[in-house]
Amino acid sequence: SYCMRIQNSASCYDTLIERCFTLVKPRPSVNANIGVVKNCNTIDLSIGGFRRILNPQICLYDADNTLVACNSTGSFTGLPYGTYCMYIKNDPACYDTTIQRCITVTKDVPSVGPAQLSNYKCNGFDVTVTNRVNLSNPTFILKNELGGTVATNTSGTFTNVPYGSYCIDVVNDAACNAVTLPVCFTGAPKVPSLGNFT
Repeated sequence: SYCMRIQNSASCYDTLIERCFTLVKPRPSVNANIGVVKNCNTIDLSIGGFRRILNPQICLYDADNTLVACNSTGSFTGLPYGTYCMYIKNDPACYDTTIQRCITVTKDVPSVGPAQLSNYKCNGFDVTVTNRVNLSNPTFILKNELGGTVATNTSGTFTNVPYGSYCIDVVNDAACNAVTLPVCFTGAPKVPSLGNFT
């Protein structure tokens, strides 16, 4: 805390003006949330938004409170999915404080929507697997009602499929998240129709 006293010349107007103020050190801060990049089987974590941070020492701990690594950048790569806490320690010579940020990261769950049937013809139709979410290099296997493989591709669209009942097995990349999602449907020819005579 400080005060300024301004003394005016007594020969002109004898007065004393005082102004006081208090200054505190601005508190260091970082972003509220840890940044995440999700890879197939690992994650990359980082913290940014450094404000008034001097010579930081940033240490990462896992869910068992075991030290994973320390550095001055706040970037940690190739980590298994799980729970982590970062401790950002500022230079004690400037402002002695430690900021904590924690996060839990889980693998995204692959999912698909229903089959979309289209382009009905005399002897067949086209079908596409819709609403594909969090898939990694999927393979689509079209199977008939007896479980026999009719066709396989990586696009999820099959054309000129004969009318009948089928399932498409959506097989996700086993190296990333091994899961098979069945999408079953029945394709039947459209009944011809026409409007009333006028």
